[in-house]
Amino acid sequence: MPDPIKITFYNPDDTVKVEYSKLRIPLGLVDIALDMSENQEPKSDRETWDSIKAFIVEIFGEQFTLDELNKGADLGDIISVFNMIVAKIGNVLKSFNPNPTRPGIRPIATSRLQK
Repeated sequence: MPDPIKITFYNPDDTVKVEYSKLRIPLGLVDIALDMSENQEPKSDRETWDSIKAFIVEIFGEQFTLDELNKGADLGDIISVFNMIVAKIGNVLKSFNPNPTRPGIRPIATSRLQK
């Protein structure tokens, strides 16, 4: 089972308030993550930052609001969560093989078997 992606929210006195976790990344959000990580469109720092925060809220299935994220999450956690998501997607894409035949193994020709 894969490791969950976790984010911790803190109280004003820096004690842990709540921790959220997510095991899977919804397939529909993969393209958004790739676009954001590649930063194809020139955006201001504010737009990029707003996009990252909104994306994290969406990844976690809206278990919390953008306002709750702004008030309770740590800056380092936000960056770590985004990097973990992009890395997880990258690892899956690296292991993707559109040709299911292993290298060096040829499929059996059915015409030879019929003779």
